[in-house]
Amino acid sequence: MDTTKEITHLSLCTGYEGIGLGLRRVLPNLREIAYVEREGFPIANLVAKIESGQLDEAPIFTDVKTFPYGKFRGCVDILSGGFPCQPFSAAGKRQATEDPRHLFPYIRDGIRDCQPQIVFLENVEGIISAKTGDGESVLQYVLRQLEGLGYRATAGVFSASEVGAPHQRKRVYILGVSNAISSRLRGRRDSKECGDDIKRIQGNKGERHELRSETEGCGLNFQFPARPNEPQREWEEARTITKLGGTVDGSSCGVDATANRVDRLRACGNGVVPQTAAKAFATLINRIL
Repeated sequence: MDTTKEITHLSLCTGYEGIGLGLRRVLPNLREIAYVEREGFPIANLVAKIESGQLDEAPIFTDVKTFPYGKFRGCVDILSGGFPCQPFSAAGKRQATEDPRHLFPYIRDGIRDCQPQIVFLENVEGIISAKTGDGESVLQYVLRQLEGLGYRATAGVFSASEVGAPHQRKRVYILGVSNAISSRLRGRRDSKECGDDIKRIQGNKGERHELRSETEGCGLNFQFPARPNEPQREWEEARTITKLGGTVDGSSCGVDATANRVDRLRACGNGVVPQTAAKAFATLINRIL
């Protein structure tokens, strides 16, 4: 990886880009080169954030299955994805790898075709107990597949409560680092050159950006929404919402604040807490390197 370039990031199953926002807390020079998201509301949200400068400008593709991975070969430093959890969630039928929504095989083939240096995936805790047709843990299956593609892989369970949120929201994060990188680093952990390799993995713009510690990278000072019965913060959307033209807490409400409410709740329900993703990445990459 050229140390004079930004770290390129291919974001699969993007949602509201929670993983990417988390990665940026650890790797401030991250640069998205493409997003892949099929849901209309998250796409509109991505477009709005790109136009406002909150996210990097990059094309938005709509299908993980047909994304042209091969055209990005050699251009992707980090590939991430919170692939669909429905096949493994305790709230569903848990058909695991037999579920048509099981997209990891397509992501695996995409990893093979574009060969990113680092793979960072997310899913629900149920991926540990869910079984393949052969009776293997789906998590173990994913790790084995990554290792077969030439990655040193590891995983861990991380929760939103660890980074200051009022809820648990446990998620499994999976990290794979290409053997070419990890073996070189493991071979000289005590060498001064190790720091140069970490710098190379992160990339830079002429400045040294050390891998931040777990505390620094996880945003423990981040403000989450107020808990029930607590006063709302000034930036929170009002909880009490009335009809168009009515009032909210005594103030005039000229727009329908319930617009897209189901879509927004669905996006939040499926989304990643960026601070959790940051902690997971920092923890797992330090474990491997």
